[in-house]
Amino acid sequence: MSLTDAPAYDAADATLDELTLEPAQPSLLLRAGAEVFGTFILVLLGVGAALYTAWVGGNALATCLAFGLGAMAAIAIIGNVSGGHINPAVTLGAAIAGRLRWADVPVYWLAQVLGATIAGAVLRAVLPTGMPAATGKDSAAALLSTGANGYGTHAGLGAASGGAIDVTLTSALIIEVVLTMILVAVVLAVTTTRAASNLTPLWVGLTFTATLLVATPFTGGSVNPARSLGIAFFAEPWALKEVWIFVVGPLAGAVLAGLVARIIALGAAPIAVEDAPYDVVEIVEISEDGELTAAPDDVTSDETASDDASSDDADEQSAPARS
Repeated sequence: MSLTDAPAYDAADATLDELTLEPAQPSLLLRAGAEVFGTFILVLLGVGAALYTAWVGGNALATCLAFGLGAMAAIAIIGNVSGGHINPAVTLGAAIAGRLRWADVPVYWLAQVLGATIAGAVLRAVLPTGMPAATGKDSAAALLSTGANGYGTHAGLGAASGGAIDVTLTSALIIEVVLTMILVAVVLAVTTTRAASNLTPLWVGLTFTATLLVATPFTGGSVNPARSLGIAFFAEPWALKEVWIFVVGPLAGAVLAGLVARIIALGAAPIAVEDAPYDVVEIVEISEDGELTAAPDDVTSDETASDDASSDDADEQSAPARS
């Protein structure tokens, strides 16, 4: 529970022990658990759609939408706990932008990779026995490879053209860097104090969908190292050999987005003090036994009047004599 959610106390009945405030931020362990769950949701829905919808009349758009909707669902569930990163690139961008402690970054990364790996294990466990052969694959790993990220003949364009279109390593890296930079920049922009709202999951999900629509033909659409690692562990060996591209590329894009966010923050106009909301705090007195009682109105008014009178006397004494 945040400080703003704290229950109101009657000043006449409350004690000092009852005023103990709960932590404003969840513990690191709780936030890590939230990242495990959120990344699990994202990868299970997105890669699950990539693996199965192609065989029941689906297409790349359906897969991209599944990833985007999965991101929206995950952020809506865990956003108020961990920030809803569900992506090591977002975590790195947040740290560079000053939104997250650097000591928390490795924990977030480990949690995200763990969540993606659990999702990969679930997808492998529920794979129908005869499906690889029915789809022309010689093993379950080969079928799961259709949900992995790669370049060259393993990319979407390369596989669809039977190898006639060669997506180079350079092209794959550029795509992952640029699109991840856009994604992380949007996440950092819509999660500022000024811009944060209930629509934040929607903006992130739509941006994620748009980036995947561009990236899928080139690399299968990663922009998320955890998503790539979680499936590569269960795919054919080539997926693990090429997965470094989908770790380095997105993280490089996150660095650029984080630096841009810091530059924008330096140039942002500060919020005017007079526009900030203020809470009226009741004046209380603490008795010897620890009880809180409201200060009498006459005491406050008398003290105020006394202070005003003292101020007037001081002004009269310091004023120069007039002839």
